[in-house]
Amino acid sequence: MVSVGARVEVESEKVGAPARTGVVTAVQGAIVHVRWDGTGVETSFVPAAGSMRPLEEGKPKEQ
Repeated sequence: MVSVGARVEVESEKVGAPARTGVVTAVQGAIVHVRWDGTGVETSFVPAAGSMRPLEEGKPKEQ
């Protein structure tokens, strides 16, 4: 599981839509709260297995 402050990338549920990146603002059991880059909107969700991965700071996102 991820920690508060971790940068993450979450795959889209829609085919062809790009993944989103953001910062974890809270973790409550299986519920993860993320503030998304670009919009600043915060979302709470339960990520499906393999849909969310932590990003290493200082490394560019692979295309």
